[in-house]
Amino acid sequence: MHCPRCRCNMIHEKSFTLGRFLYLWHCLICGGIYAPVIVLNHLNQQEEMVFLRRKARENLLDEEMF
Repeated sequence: MHCPRCRCNMIHEKSFTLGRFLYLWHCLICGGIYAPVIVLNHLNQQEEMVFLRRKARENLLDEEMF
């Protein structure tokens, strides 16, 4: 796997935290850490921003019509 930030190689790690194991990818160059939960949260935040921008545009269009 390659790092989305710097495009260098990543290693697969197993980390023990909060009483359970967490599987993640760790970049050897920039130190980026990518776990499934982190990636999903990031995608959800991006989707929310797209939704908020779309709603703001719709509100602006509605205000211009009146």
